[in-house]
Amino acid sequence: MNATASTSGPTSARPRAARRWSPPRVLVIWAMAGLLLLGIVVLERRTGTHQIGDGHGHGRAEAGRVPMFEFGEGDLGAIELFYEGRMATLMRDPQGAWFRHDGSHLHSRPPGQTQAAESGTIVTGRGGEDLHRADPTDAAELRRRIEVSLKMLADRRIQPEQALQAYGLANPSIIIAYWGLRDGAPDYARPLSVLYVGDMLPTRYAYYAMRDGDRSIALLPRYQIALLLGMAYGEENAPTPLPDSRDEGEGATR
Repeated sequence: MNATASTSGPTSARPRAARRWSPPRVLVIWAMAGLLLLGIVVLERRTGTHQIGDGHGHGRAEAGRVPMFEFGEGDLGAIELFYEGRMATLMRDPQGAWFRHDGSHLHSRPPGQTQAAESGTIVTGRGGEDLHRADPTDAAELRRRIEVSLKMLADRRIQPEQALQAYGLANPSIIIAYWGLRDGAPDYARPLSVLYVGDMLPTRYAYYAMRDGDRSIALLPRYQIALLLGMAYGEENAPTPLPDSRDEGEGATR
């Protein structure tokens, strides 16, 4: 599967979208996100490897927690996410700061027009082309959350004994593509990794997932996937880190 699409929109709409977020509101949202991350770390240390297991005849389990990625935040130029038919992109501006490719960043104005910088420096291409500038309020937090997500550990791996459809991996509703960094820009020649995320286990504490090229299926904690989707789509549009009342009556992928 190839995930190379990008999002764009009228440049005039992006400054307006950025201004709708007042600094106090942004700080409150990121403070709440920080508390969520702290809770995830505590949960990670308390639960260990014994909490998640398949236990439903879907494959032979391999015990032990296994890192999913061998690269770090400094190796990345962009992350593309596909979730329930929607796409979102996390990428770097020319200074290397992270932003979501939506209303969370600003575009430079064409030559002859002026734009007051809310913070930082306006980025303008040599030919006046449209460039991106990250919101400094978001950039540091996005970097921290990306670093956390790249330390993702599979609670277990299983060897599939059924078709991938049984795990929701034949046509996954969540696809995450990690692109490298070259000369300060995303390198779209070949992804560093592509992660396919299928159904939740019946316990609803973990997902079936598989990296492109792997033969084994990883059981990934739900909160790790929720962290990634929350970064890209907002926590209100992503699965909760732990099961709650919203899970009742929802599909297996939520």
